[in-house]
Amino acid sequence: MSTHLSTSSNLLDKLEAQRLVRRERANDDQRIVRIHLTSDGLRVLKKAPRPVEGVIPDALARMPEKALRSLQRDLGQLLGYASLRNPAAALKLLAEP
Repeated sequence: MSTHLSTSSNLLDKLEAQRLVRRERANDDQRIVRIHLTSDGLRVLKKAPRPVEGVIPDALARMPEKALRSLQRDLGQLLGYASLRNPAAALKLLAEP
């Protein structure tokens, strides 16, 4: 997911504080940390939309063909402008300055 280690750790801290996950260190190698869903975490996960059931795929499926062609054209233009920028910047995480 190209997420910085500190960002992942901060997200896990928040999930753990909400008792949605628990961390467990491996006995043989303390550097290994396993993440487990709690029962509360499982309940939340069951309510979450699946990737194919997300808001954007649903909206795209409902759009008329003409609007989809326009969107494709406009996004293509946006990507064209984006390519004028520094390609290394595209690899930078959003959380990094």
